[in-house]
Amino acid sequence: MDASVAEAAAAAGAMGLFIKTLNLVITTDSTCVAAVKAIRVIALSASALPQASAGIDAVVCTLRRLKKSSEFAEAACKTLGIYMRCSVTRDRALRAGADFAITVTAAAHRGKDAKVKKAAKDALQDPQA
Repeated sequence: MDASVAEAAAAAGAMGLFIKTLNLVITTDSTCVAAVKAIRVIALSASALPQASAGIDAVVCTLRRLKKSSEFAEAACKTLGIYMRCSVTRDRALRAGADFAITVTAAAHRGKDAKVKKAAKDALQDPQA
């Protein structure tokens, strides 16, 4: 998804669809991975800012449920990293416990999956200027 498509998707309210997908308990890991990746792309658009808190909460809650899935853990850390490194959304992410969720996920995958470890490390970097 490129920037213009992400902006249009955010303006049309697509973020809500992906958030609802994460809140479904019956979804498969692959469905959740696709939803969290879509949230990550849409989160980069200015139109998605009003839904930042809902996006962060949905990803953090789903990460707690699926933290053992390496593929989901990596995608979730990358998505939360978008929120953590953006100065506009960092405070919201910290209040939602994104930093704690990322740290716990990294610890759970220590020695098992280098991709999750790298995604977690990148997510916890200081915000962009």
